[in-house]
Formats: sequence, C-alpha cells, structure tokens
Amino acid sequence: MNSRELNDRGVDLIEEGRVEEALECFDKAIELDPQAIFSRINRANALALLDRIDEAIGEFAAALRIDEENTSLWYNRGIVMSQIGDEEEAERCYRRAIQINPQDEDSSSSYNNLAVCLINRGKLEEAIQYLEKAVQLDPQNKSASSNLRVVHRLLGDKDKSGEC
Repeated sequence: MNSRELNDRGVDLIEEGRVEEALECFDKAIELDPQAIFSRINRANALALLDRIDEAIGEFAAALRIDEENTSLWYNRGIVMSQIGDEEEAERCYRRAIQINPQDEDSSSSYNNLAVCLINRGKLEEAIQYLEKAVQLDPQNKSASSNLRVVHRLLGDKDKSGEC
C-alpha cells in the first residue's frame, strides 16, 4: 500500500475502534512519506484517543513544521487542547484555522468550537458572533445552532433562545 492508502486504512480502523492498529497504519504512511500531513494529523488524533497526549502534541508540532497553513491541523490540535483543558491554546488554534480559511463550510466547526472555548471562559457575548457565523456557513450545524440558543438563554434573551 502507498502512503495515502495506509492513511485511509488507518481512518477506517479508527472508525472501527481499532486505534492501535490505526496508529500502525499512520506510522507506516509517514515512513513512506514523511511530509504526509493528513497522516500526521490522524496519527496525532490516534495518540490523543489512546491518551498519549504529549506524543499527540509532538505530532501536531511535527505537522506544523510541514504546513502551518493547514486548517485541519489547527482545528484538530484545538480539539486536543480542549480535551486537556487548555482553553486558551484551543482558542488560539481555532482562531488560526478561521484566519486561514474563514468562509469554508468546514470552518463552521472551527467557529463553533471557538465559541465553546469562549463560553467556557465566560465570554458569552463574544461567543454569539462566532456561533452566528458557524450557522451562517452551515445551517445544518446542529451543534452551533443549539449552542447559540443556549447562550441566548444564558443571557436572558428568550426571543432568540427558542423558549416559549
């Protein structure tokens, strides 16, 4: 198998819950192509799933040395930073992903996750603008729509919270 096929196989294995085996595929993919950015991102995610956070952070760093402009890299790094409770760094990651590609439908998730970081840090008013942008980019983003209603409810705005 080539690097791309190994990466794809690893993704399939993660979906099946076979993370250790997936990690082996990503390792082989990177061995074949050390510049394989998505294999590095997926490897970092697999490491995080295995609670090997320091290694995951190191893999994200290796990926950043290859491509600092990859929105998927910044988005996934933000998720891991949130998981370990580093909301400030997660916020920085999501902001970077948005800065690189602010209008893509996939950016909707970055806007939503940035808003969640802000909510967790008590910045509800600021979170609203990012949630609105997430919904604008992807009206099917149920998480962003729900979060937007919750923030409006927390701010006492019953008209926008969906409450009767």
